[in-house]
Amino acid sequence: ATDDIESKFQFLNKKCELSVFDGNFEKFCAIGDDEGLLITINCTLKNWFPTGDKAYNSAFKIQFITNDKEYSLEYSGENLRLLDPFSNV
Repeated sequence: ATDDIESKFQFLNKKCELSVFDGNFEKFCAIGDDEGLLITINCTLKNWFPTGDKAYNSAFKIQFITNDKEYSLEYSGENLRLLDPFSNV
């Protein structure tokens, strides 16, 4: 969950070569491909479906491979950053 889907997408597209799978930058955007998706929603405009729970962002670290390249990302407090893929995530 974020209040700026487009900036998160731009980062993921530029740094990790990920693309929009479905959705848009207003309320919901699935980023990635049919083998793995990062679901992003605008927490000021949309709640979680189907429960209707209030959406809020929470910190996470993720490691993935796409286009034969390995990536490690960290998200915390609206900040998304690329980590060394060989560090312990």
